[in-house]
Amino acid sequence: MSAEDILILGVAGIIAINRAFTGTGLRRSAVAFAATQVLNIAACVGLYFLRLDDLPRQLDAAVRLFLTGIVTWHMVLNYQTRQGWLQDYRREARQNDEGLAAPTPELDELRG
Repeated sequence: MSAEDILILGVAGIIAINRAFTGTGLRRSAVAFAATQVLNIAACVGLYFLRLDDLPRQLDAAVRLFLTGIVTWHMVLNYQTRQGWLQDYRREARQNDEGLAAPTPELDELRG
């Protein structure tokens, strides 16, 4: 397998992991979020240092920059997905807290 094949398969694996994170219940896990983001950062660093010897220098840089952009886009998408879930979770918790503290007609009748 050539370096180009390994590069493409590696980025495809990163994309699959990111899709699994955003599409499943893993977005609720802080550990899964941190692990996914560390994996994405490692992929970006790896793409920075990896050289494709078979390609001209400018094409090599363009390919690596494009793939780094894809990985970075998935990092942002993961962050937005996690923050959206956290906001919904906090809003629901706040509404539950307010609902428990608010007087209800049934409670007023019991106190009566």
